Amino acid sequence: MLVKFSGLLLLSALSGFVTAEETANIEIIAFNCFTCHGEEGRSQGATPSLQGLPGKYVQQAMNDYKADLRPGTIMPRIAKAYNATEIQALADYFAQLKQPQ
Repeated sequence: MLVKFSGLLLLSALSGFVTAEETANIEIIAFNCFTCHGEEGRSQGATPSLQGLPGKYVQQAMNDYKADLRPGTIMPRIAKAYNATEIQALADYFAQLKQPQ
C-alpha cells in the first residue's frame, strides 16, 4: 500500500489535485498520529496539537526527529519509519485541517 501511496502522491503533485484514494491513504497513515496527538491532530493533553500547523513546520520537525536533531521520547523512533514522501503528505494533511474557532 505504501508504494501505491507514493505513486499516487507523485501523480497528484503532477496533476495538481488529490484523489479520493490518496486522501484515504493519507488519513490511514495520519491515524497513527491520533493516538498521542488527538483525533484529527487536536490534542486534549500535554502532547502538542498538529491540526492546522504550517506544513513546513511539521515536515521540518519530522525530518529533525528522523535525523536525531530534535529530542523526543518516541518521535525520533516513529519518524524513522516514514519516508520523505510520507512525511510531506502528513505535513500537508495536518496543515489543511482547520482549527476550531
